[in-house]
Amino acid sequence: FEAPPMHGALAREQLRAELGARPEELFASFESEAFAAASLGQVHRATLVDGTRVALKVQRPGVRSKIESDLGILMVLGGWLEEAIDEARAMDIQGVITGFTKSISAELDFEIEARNLERFRANFAAVPEVVFPKVYGELSSTEVLCMEFLEGRKFSEVLDSGEDTKPLVSVYFNAAYKMLFFDGFFHGDMHQGNLKLGPDGALVALDFGIMGRIDAYTRRVY
Repeated sequence: FEAPPMHGALAREQLRAELGARPEELFASFESEAFAAASLGQVHRATLVDGTRVALKVQRPGVRSKIESDLGILMVLGGWLEEAIDEARAMDIQGVITGFTKSISAELDFEIEARNLERFRANFAAVPEVVFPKVYGELSSTEVLCMEFLEGRKFSEVLDSGEDTKPLVSVYFNAAYKMLFFDGFFHGDMHQGNLKLGPDGALVALDFGIMGRIDAYTRRVY
């Protein structure tokens, strides 16, 4: 599923509202047309005044209130189901909805995503085979995230090229193993849409809204 991008004018207004100035005042260049779009937001290419290429993740205006309204309706429906059906009560439907609400709320706060990204950069500082984009905090907010633009190819392109994918698979699983069993902090959405193969063969990770944690005791025991 690919969400249609919002109009460039809306993205510009969202940037002005969140960062306090028009894109032309903040960036040397800004592409109004998004090059990637999802249900919560979309990503635009831009260039900093020093020439650095960045990716701007811009949240769709009003999406937070719409989601909160929908989740409220779901909670009411879940309560009705638990009152009417014993199996629904045993499944703790309202508890499931509460968990989902916490997860989507974290995704809607780009400042949390920025902190997740910085933590990954620190955890993998000594692992050049896995790369995470730098965050530009002064050009970010709860609804705008400015990141270093990292080049890379989609996994599907690598497969179609007929290249040997064993090195890439090895890097992927080593990175996942490190996250799960050493760091206790892992990327919760490592599908091919959020991963690319960099020009130097490094694994480039993207989209840090969904994260997971495993405490030290669980990592030690299991």
